[in-house]
Order: sequence, then structure tokens, then C-alpha cells
Amino acid sequence: MCGIFCALSRQAYIAPNASTTQLLANRGPDSTGRHQTPVETRSSSRVHATFVATVLALRGAALVAQPLIDASTGSVLCWNGEAWRVAGLRVAGNDAELVFAKLVEACAAPAADADAEAAVVCLISSIQGPYALVFYDALHQRLYFGRDCLGRRSLLRRTSPDGALTLSSVCDPALDGTWSEVEADGVYVVHLHLVNDAQLAVEARHVPHHRSDQSHAHPLSVVGKSTDMRTTLIGPDTALPHDEQAHAHPSARLVDRDGGSAEKRAAKVTGTARAACSGCHSLRLEPAPMQLAGRHTLLWRS
Repeated sequence: MCGIFCALSRQAYIAPNASTTQLLANRGPDSTGRHQTPVETRSSSRVHATFVATVLALRGAALVAQPLIDASTGSVLCWNGEAWRVAGLRVAGNDAELVFAKLVEACAAPAADADAEAAVVCLISSIQGPYALVFYDALHQRLYFGRDCLGRRSLLRRTSPDGALTLSSVCDPALDGTWSEVEADGVYVVHLHLVNDAQLAVEARHVPHHRSDQSHAHPLSVVGKSTDMRTTLIGPDTALPHDEQAHAHPSARLVDRDGGSAEKRAAKVTGTARAACSGCHSLRLEPAPMQLAGRHTLLWRS
């Protein structure tokens, strides 16, 4: 569990207040980092971007402090997640480093500006596992934020009276403005170079999830039909392969709300959907009939 904070303002840099800083530190007690950078726009405006990240180190041989910053491009990543695979690659070390390296690579590869956005969106859709992220593509002056399609990591947003956009893993109700949850329905993109003085607020564009039988502009977590399904119920007669056990999130198991062993209960599940991004392999579940025996919480794994 890590903490994410990001603020975009045309007036000045915005840092988390004392209570929010403490809440973020509670989520990531091993490291706290801050990075601020100005973003020049096509108009006379300037966007002041602040990134704060706290880390609870659970993976890899050494602590990897955040935000992650690419020295050559200035791109930034704040990551709170547990990726098992990224772009088809199994995560062997620190997942944040692999996700960041692939994002930077996706930004640099395409020649066309629009292709870079599509490449980043597709890369994000290839992430298997729970996550919330804020990624700043310095090359194209775009900020991406979002959560996995099951919403397994928290990320909140608010727009202040002066139009500043703030994102945070946790919120301080004492701040003015209304906090709302970032919906787990796609990726949100802010084109910072297009921000101008005429805008009342820093606005984010939504790149939504789509079903595979719908037309779509971006191949993000495209939900397929019921063919080629794979859902695993972990019970007394089912075991994860050894190579997946090390990377399985607790959500890969059937959890007994009473604290008892899942092996003592049984569950019947019907209906799931497989998601397949064109060339990518992220999963999303579609609303489907479900029946559970006993008092269990069924959580899915990709």
C-alpha cells in the first residue's frame, strides 16, 4: 500500500497540508518523495505540477523511492499497486520500476503525437493486477491517471474553486471543494499543453473501457464475450501454480468474512467476462449473475 498525491494548478504549486501528509505517510511509511515541475502551455499559461508519493516497500530487494522520475525526459510516475504482469512480462522485481520503464518506452516509440497517447493507453491496459497511478508524460505534456477496472486501489479527485485539479489516495475533508472517487472505468488524460486562461478548471478527458463488440478509439481493457473465459476459484481442491503463488494478490483467494478457512465452505459462481486489449492482455469483469454459498467475499484475479 502506497500513497499518491498530485496537484495541477495555474496559480502556484500546491502541496498537501499537514493532515493529508500524515495520512499519506500512514499508507507509505518507508519513503516520502516530492517533485514539482512547471509545464509550459501553448498559451501564456503555465501549469504548476506537484507530485508526492509515499512507499510501503513490499517487493524487490531494495526500497524504490517515489515519485519515479526519468532523467532524460522528465516524465514522472506515482504508483500504488501490485502488478503481476506488464505488457505480457511477469514482474520479477519491483513492479513500479517495470511499469515506469514501459510507460517511458511507450511515450518515446511512436512518431505521431496521437500514437503516443494510444501507446500509453494500451500499455496501461496491459497491466495485470490492482493499481492506481498518476503518470506524467513530459515529452507530450500529458498527465494520465486512473485505477484498475475493478477499482482495487483508492484514488480520489477534487477541483478547487480556483480550478486546480488534485488527486490523492486519501482525502482531508477539511479542505474546501468536494472529493469524489476516480471511477474505475478507464483512463483519464489531461492535455496540459492545451490548458489556457479561458478555462475555468484543469479538465481531464476520459478514455473509457469498451466491449469488444463496440466501436472504440482506444483499445483499453476491451471487454470480450463469454468465450475464452478464465476465472479461478481458490478452494479446497484448487491451487495456484507455483510460479503464480509468489505474485498472487490476496484478492486471488476466497476470503471468509468470519475469519474461518475458505476450505470449510463452498461457493458456486456463474458468469464472468474476459477482457482483451488488442495486443494486450488485461482483464475486466462484466456484471454477471453470481451465487455464493456461505458468507464469503469473492475476489477475482487476472
